[in-house]
Amino acid sequence: MRIGDTSALYALLHPADRHHPAAMDAMRNPDPVLVPAEVLVELEGLIRFRSGAATAAHALEDLLALPNLRVAAGHHWEATLATYRRHARLSLADAVVVAQCLLHDAQPLTFDDAVRDTVP
Repeated sequence: MRIGDTSALYALLHPADRHHPAAMDAMRNPDPVLVPAEVLVELEGLIRFRSGAATAAHALEDLLALPNLRVAAGHHWEATLATYRRHARLSLADAVVVAQCLLHDAQPLTFDDAVRDTVP
């Protein structure tokens, strides 16, 4: 299992992103990608800001239709907050991904060096 991060999901949805080919390759791997609901919130907000509400809604539906994508709806606030406080480089959304990786003994699906460097 991998834990999905905003950087990888955004790259997957945007062909002009420099990481798009790597994101496409990563999603061809049939292993499940668990995406914290908070990451979807961040992603939807980013797409809405850059491309508008209709594009954001469509992109979210496209992601949810992927056969190997699962949404982690359970909130592990204490683990997230502890991770955020320990690692100054991480945003709160990034701390969600790292905490989920640690809780599930999983690797992040990300192009964010701060996330990648924090997960053992």
